[in-house]
Amino acid sequence: MKLLSKVMLLSLVLLVPATAWAADESMIKWTFVEAGYVDLDADTGNLVDSKADGWFVGGSFGWKMLHFFADYQDTSGKDYDQTAYDIGVGWNGLLGDKADLYFDVAYTNEEFELTSGIPTPASSNKVDESGYFVRGGARWRPIKLFELEGNIFYADVVDSNTGYFLQGMFHIWRVGIGANWTSVSSNDTIGVFARFNFM
Repeated sequence: MKLLSKVMLLSLVLLVPATAWAADESMIKWTFVEAGYVDLDADTGNLVDSKADGWFVGGSFGWKMLHFFADYQDTSGKDYDQTAYDIGVGWNGLLGDKADLYFDVAYTNEEFELTSGIPTPASSNKVDESGYFVRGGARWRPIKLFELEGNIFYADVVDSNTGYFLQGMFHIWRVGIGANWTSVSSNDTIGVFARFNFM
C-alpha cells in the first residue's frame, strides 16, 4: 500500500498539471510542477548526526479559487534516512492579479529511520507516522520577474509544532528559480528549486 500511495502521489504531481493549459491573467500561478535540493538540520538528539540532505518533487493544480497539491521529499544523512509526503487542498484569492492570500489543509506522512549502529532496540529505530498540517500565508509578485511568499503553519504528525516558511523566486518565461527556508521547532531546512508554471 505504501508503494501504491507513492506511485499515485508522483502521478498526481507530474501528470495532473499537464491538463491545465487555459490562459490565466493572474501573475500568481497555482498550476505548476517543481523539483529541487534540500538541506536539513534536524534536532535528532545527541546520539546522531543531525545533518541531512536530499531532494523533493511537488506540484499544484489550480482551479478557480482552489488549488490541489502534493509533494514528496527524501533526505538522508550519516545516521538516518527520512521521507515525507503531503496531499492537500487550499483556497486562494482576494488580493488581485499581483498577490494572493491562501489557506491550505493537508494529509502528511513521515518516515524516519536510524541507519547507524546505535545500540537501541530495533523497534525504536524506525518511526512511521501520519497526521495533518494547516497553513496560511500570502504570495506577492510585485514585478513580473520576482515573487515572494511566506506562511505560518501548524503540523501534527509525530509531535505538534508551529513553523514558518519564507521563499523567493525569479521568473523567466514560465520557469521559476528560487530558494526557501523552513523553520519548525528546532529544525531548519533550506531548499533551492526549479518550477515550471502552466498557463
